Amino acid sequence: MRGNLEAKSSPECLAELDRLYDQRLDIKCVQELADKCQTLLSSSPNADDYELLWRLSRAYFHLGREAKTNEDKLMYYKKAVEAGQQAVKANNDRVEGHFWLGISTAAVGETTGMMKSLTSVGDVRREMERVVTLDDHYQDGGGYRILGRLGQKVPRLFGGNKDRSKEYYKKALTVAPENTYTHLFLAELLMDEGRLEEANGELKIILNTKNDPKWAYDIKVNKIEARKLLEECEKEKAIKNFNQGN
Repeated sequence: MRGNLEAKSSPECLAELDRLYDQRLDIKCVQELADKCQTLLSSSPNADDYELLWRLSRAYFHLGREAKTNEDKLMYYKKAVEAGQQAVKANNDRVEGHFWLGISTAAVGETTGMMKSLTSVGDVRREMERVVTLDDHYQDGGGYRILGRLGQKVPRLFGGNKDRSKEYYKKALTVAPENTYTHLFLAELLMDEGRLEEANGELKIILNTKNDPKWAYDIKVNKIEARKLLEECEKEKAIKNFNQGN
């Protein structure tokens, strides 16, 4: 039995699971990843394999992103939270479990409207602060990025602070200057503040980003969103210029 346990978390097995995730442009690969993790976990009486649990949380989070209805999104996000909680319980000193637990908790809150809850915001912030402490480079500065998003989106009453968000985004960009999520979130914040030229610059960085196989899905979806925001930005600039001319 022990040999079977060790085999399921072998480098070869984990590399295959990560290969499936890297191909997440095809949602079937992510479903296959989730199914394989579940099968491997259920094959052991000790269902506490950290390497499988955090990967399962990551897979469920992505399935939630791609789900077509809020009901299905919520189902997957809750599964991602559960797997993330189990991963953190299995190993509290590794970064991956904390990150996917935190971002999945935020996704549940966004889907249900609970991100206006002080408890939900606190849970996400606590996990991301732990991420930054353990490894601030994980997911291209992902801990900083989600802390920035949190400050950007939640009400000031619950700790929202756009100036602090900008500082977090700057830290994330110091870690990973080309990450398209960070540039997209910063562009949205700048647009909210009416700083259209700066937002325009951030969006163009996204559109000029070269493909990276490990981030192919993310670059694709962020370029689509960047084009939409760039159109909005240009419309707002035109309105602003027209008003200034009259």
